[in-house]
Amino acid sequence: MGYYPFYMDLEGKNCLIVGGGKVAYRKVQLFLSYGANVQVIAPDISLDIQELGRNESCLLIVRRIFVAEDLKNVDLVIAATNQEDVNRHIMELCDAQKILANNAGSRSTQGIHFGSVIRRGPILIGISTNGTSPALNARIKSDIEELLPEYYEKVAQSLDQYREYVNLKIDDQELRSQIYKKLVYQSIQQEGNLCIEDVEKIMLEQTGGQVDGEN
Repeated sequence: MGYYPFYMDLEGKNCLIVGGGKVAYRKVQLFLSYGANVQVIAPDISLDIQELGRNESCLLIVRRIFVAEDLKNVDLVIAATNQEDVNRHIMELCDAQKILANNAGSRSTQGIHFGSVIRRGPILIGISTNGTSPALNARIKSDIEELLPEYYEKVAQSLDQYREYVNLKIDDQELRSQIYKKLVYQSIQQEGNLCIEDVEKIMLEQTGGQVDGEN
């Protein structure tokens, strides 16, 4: 298989889900949680999706069958009907128009596929076994979650907070890289409680007291 994992910013993207059942509901929840604009098209819509539609301004529900014109201005499509011929037809249309699409009901014509995700603030870890074993996929996710401390979210946020400051102060790229490594270690040791004094101390240690850039 030629699958390669990559991350796509879904905020503001137009996502179309064709189907109104349990699978569609899970995908609606997923896309909404990442800030997407979601449209669901199906003759029959589950009560769960209807409930979301009453509370989510970014969710549009259309009760009818899918037509090819529904693909206009769409960034991502999920074919999640209970009819494989319909799902396959949607995938063919998307392929012809170079639209990212997933067939939720078939591995053979799956298109893009979704692995498990561990999300801790800005930390995002994707896990996939390419559909070979959902049970193994779940086990790997569980193992990583046990190894990944909860405070790593705070660590990532603290490092992001001071990254621009370091970039402004330190011109040399190799030196910045060494400082970042020290900051990662320090932030982990302090469970994300990094302060500007810690940053300045590490910069002075690594530069021998000489800090370039703006003061």
